Amino acid sequence: MVLPSVYDAFGVVVNEAMLCGCPVVASDHVGAARDLIKHGETGFVYPCGDIDALAEILRQALADRARLSRMATDARARMESWSPRENIDATLDAIARGIARIGRRPADSRSGSSSEATAPSPASHKLSE
Repeated sequence: MVLPSVYDAFGVVVNEAMLCGCPVVASDHVGAARDLIKHGETGFVYPCGDIDALAEILRQALADRARLSRMATDARARMESWSPRENIDATLDAIARGIARIGRRPADSRSGSSSEATAPSPASHKLSE
């Protein structure tokens, strides 16, 4: 499956495809790509908008059907190991990254505030065992 999205906060379709044993090619703007796809093992991640990179990935994938078959097995195995705990940790990490991005924006001139938000460390959000 190819998901060339310019923006997709998570992309549940990635989970669904991998659960069905389908390797996924996704742009790096698909949130699930960071969490689920292990480049070259369960699928591929390429820079959003880089058509040449996408074309090369597809050429390589289609040229080696045995590798594609192994990737399909590995994609399904990856989804079988995906847990609610891992999902929550990944969600908290994404929220922390979003807060950090907001903190890097220039202050809103309408608010009159010049302070920047400080994002908590993503590691501090890990659930305790």
